Amino acid sequence: MKYVARIHRNCQRSGFGISFLDFPGCISFGKSRDEAICNGKKALEFHIEGMIGDGEDVPPPRDHSEVVTDPELASWIEGADVVEVDFAPSSGPVEPPEDPFLRDIGKIFDLKFARLLDPFLIPDFPARKCEWEDVRAILLVESPHTGEVQVGYPLAGDSGEAVTRLISDNIQGLENLSGSIGKILNGKPNPLPWLGIVNVCRLPLQEAAYRKRPNDAQILMRHPSWVVFMESLKEVRDNPFTIHREDGAHRLVDRAIAEDLKRRSCNIRRFNSKSLACCGGVALAFYAKSRTVCLHHPSINQWKNSEARKAAEKFFRDNVTCGNSERAEPDSKS
Repeated sequence: MKYVARIHRNCQRSGFGISFLDFPGCISFGKSRDEAICNGKKALEFHIEGMIGDGEDVPPPRDHSEVVTDPELASWIEGADVVEVDFAPSSGPVEPPEDPFLRDIGKIFDLKFARLLDPFLIPDFPARKCEWEDVRAILLVESPHTGEVQVGYPLAGDSGEAVTRLISDNIQGLENLSGSIGKILNGKPNPLPWLGIVNVCRLPLQEAAYRKRPNDAQILMRHPSWVVFMESLKEVRDNPFTIHREDGAHRLVDRAIAEDLKRRSCNIRRFNSKSLACCGGVALAFYAKSRTVCLHHPSINQWKNSEARKAAEKFFRDNVTCGNSERAEPDSKS
């Protein structure tokens, strides 16, 4: 089977982009025209496998000559080359991931790509629902980074060490606390049962974090959806307050992150505005600023700033000794 595709020059990335008429969201890129077609073929195969896995009907191929002469498709064709890309059906469907966030990512790209992301998915802390009853303060942070991917817990890198230093300097009985919060929480027993940590996005937003699992990353980065996926995450990180205005994959990834945060918000709804701290711009963009404490993100020594440190110290002092369970409905983006 051959499916009609559109190849256009991508000036911003010095190469060629490829998209498919009958498969919205199925896109890829190549430094040359031939590479774009090759990557587009792989993207199409993954995309159709995902549709089959979801039980969706796969549209039949269109005739190339009919597409290029159809006046209703003139705007889609304008300024581009229209080519046919071969598709060979695989032997069977791809099973969707168990995690609902990865299933959403699979619908945007394809299920095989989503399954490759599973080793990089970092859970919130505490991971078990019953342990949230002891939590009195929550840090809502951006996403996992290199240390978190290595350890498998949130705030396990430099940001986690900044949080530890501040807690040990201000909370009686924890003066000897050392190391990153994520590594401390990974141990038993947990000396901080009153602290919850939630990532806005449970997948890393930066490529460097994926490279900390080189065997998994090598396979993942060969996938034709990888480049567009990382571009979408970069938009979320760099422009968190305006990403919802974007079109295509960027907007869809933004929405999937927001929906995942909304699903997990059952753990944080009972916390009032004084016991939930949004750390950094991404957290503020995805959660209601007026209903939370607003802190700088603890990364790159931002908590060494006197005003930022004072705000963080006050947050922990206010919540370690007392906890209010007043309900406050979250306002995640949708």
